[in-house]
Amino acid sequence: MDVVRLLRGQTVAPGPRARSSLLAERARRAVGDVLIVRDPDAGAYLCRITSVAVKRFGDVDASDAWLEGIGDRSLERWVCERSLAFARRAAELGCRFDEDSDVVLERFVLVEQTRDVAGEGGEIIAERFEP
Repeated sequence: MDVVRLLRGQTVAPGPRARSSLLAERARRAVGDVLIVRDPDAGAYLCRITSVAVKRFGDVDASDAWLEGIGDRSLERWVCERSLAFARRAAELGCRFDEDSDVVLERFVLVEQTRDVAGEGGEIIAERFEP
């Protein structure tokens, strides 16, 4: 999973990170929502969403691509990787994907990592955080 790969080796609060998804596949999250991501090799990561934006795929810029951290972090690599993944996912959802498709861009910070969670990996929860 991309988020697990991105979080591995990070320290608490390393600065913003990001991920993207098709708007058609995801309920929109809000700033302050919390993600708990399981990593079978490293426990779990607690992340807080700091920004949520919806953009046309063709309008994603280099800063968005860099924060997601795919490959060499370039926009060209992001477009190549994400266009394949989004086209495959859109087909599974029965919708079309092209440059005009809306994508959700979430930025988050790593709040905490724990090694006390067992599981197969992947995102396990996203909910409003009420301290």
